[in-house]
Amino acid sequence: MILSPAGDVLRALVVFTPVCLVGVLAAEAARWLDQRLDRILDLGVLAVIGDAGMTRMQAGHRFSFDAAIVAVVLVAALCSGASPMRMTSAALFAGGLSVCAWIDWRHHILPDLVVFPLLALGLCLDAACHPFVDAMSGLSGGIIGAGTVGFIRFLGRWHKGCMGTGDLKFLTMIGVWTGPILVVVILSVASLITTAVLLVLSNRDRSLPCCFGPALAVATLGCLLCEGSVVAGIRYFLI
Repeated sequence: MILSPAGDVLRALVVFTPVCLVGVLAAEAARWLDQRLDRILDLGVLAVIGDAGMTRMQAGHRFSFDAAIVAVVLVAALCSGASPMRMTSAALFAGGLSVCAWIDWRHHILPDLVVFPLLALGLCLDAACHPFVDAMSGLSGGIIGAGTVGFIRFLGRWHKGCMGTGDLKFLTMIGVWTGPILVVVILSVASLITTAVLLVLSNRDRSLPCCFGPALAVATLGCLLCEGSVVAGIRYFLI
């Protein structure tokens, strides 16, 4: 079936509009959490849902912030494959990762308010339509992610800067979405990114705290965009 130019435009709009909308919603969620996170931790989310007395971003900063997250979501969706379900799933996943990365960068906490719904959504998608992995791979990915971080926490339990429970839950969620092979690669890449950042920043300010969430988000998005090459490379070396 050959589509007319008008049909191609309509098809593009049908696919890209919800993806861009997911990006906008992710940016709004990140900004909303950023402005209210301290009050949410103190009072609970229900107590601050209607709270409008928060500072607003300047127009230029808001546009740049929204454009950055929409761009991340759009690139993740476009590079994930031709299936509309896979593109939509990639958009939701990338949007959630962007929110978590921003909040962890700003407040050094990975919000359960975002991580747990993403984990549940990943399990449901794995079971229903497996856009990235099937249900068994998702479960094993989550277990491996949680077990790996748990083991690292056990080894570094006397070290103050060791991974926190937020990192454990975040990598568990990532493992549910990506499966057992990619979650190990993601943790390795994120560790390299964090090490490089620490080496650069240590020469400037040794008191700067380290947050692992942004590195995990960047590594996850990178591995998803290069998923075929990553998996093929691993199989080449292992088989």
